[in-house]
Amino acid sequence: MKSSEKVILEKMIGYCDDIVSFLKKFNDSYEIYRSEKMLQYACNTCIIQIGELSARLSDDFKESHKEIPWRIVKATRNFYAHDYERVDLAVMWQTLTNDIPELRKKLLKILQSMQKESGGDWV
Repeated sequence: MKSSEKVILEKMIGYCDDIVSFLKKFNDSYEIYRSEKMLQYACNTCIIQIGELSARLSDDFKESHKEIPWRIVKATRNFYAHDYERVDLAVMWQTLTNDIPELRKKLLKILQSMQKESGGDWV
């Protein structure tokens, strides 16, 4: 794994962690999420950043890690960035509470696997 890919994965995981942290601060409450624009915008920004970072990974890297739905990650970013007024909060909540933790788990597994393969040395 290239060091740039490592950095990108770490940043993506960090944004996933931010979302989890934001939601915990508001007791993982959908009702609070629905009523707090600041929370919605904070989570939306993290999703946009995750999608933007995914575009920086090489095609070879993405091809090697098909367990991540890269097109969906990028498409979600595009939708939230360009059509935010059409976002269904219930659907976004599912993304935040189901998809983001799953994405984080998969990204972390890739990062750990690649680190083991490189013997802890990054190119």
